[in-house]
Amino acid sequence: MEDGFQVPNTDLVPTLGADVFRGIGWDVELVCATRGESGNRGALENSTESTGDIRQKELEKSIKIVGIRRITFLGFKDTLMPKLAAGELEESIYKVLKERNPNIVITFEPNGVTNHPDHKRLTVATTYAFQKYTRRYYYRFLFLFF
Repeated sequence: MEDGFQVPNTDLVPTLGADVFRGIGWDVELVCATRGESGNRGALENSTESTGDIRQKELEKSIKIVGIRRITFLGFKDTLMPKLAAGELEESIYKVLKERNPNIVITFEPNGVTNHPDHKRLTVATTYAFQKYTRRYYYRFLFLFF
């Protein structure tokens, strides 16, 4: 069972408290819905690498610094999450939750911190997936006492 599990986008990893959780001995993993393909290339504007490749490499370096053990990319396209079919993103996150069995899930606040449509969609999807994930334990718990 994993201790901590974060589901942000590539933008906000250092601000989500991974270092705090690592500091108390928890294993922390990160799940990203996209690779930030539509994001800012910054100082690497002239690079021949794709924006998604650049942002993924940046993120992989960042997680080592803050002590995140593993990163999983769900493979969705940046800026397109609000257009996904109902349940598609939720089911993808739910599958990861079932596989990893975390104790805690952290995601954006309801406005996606920056009001980014992808972040807002991810917040709703993660909340739904987590509720579905925890429901399976709730019913098992009730079943044991009936």
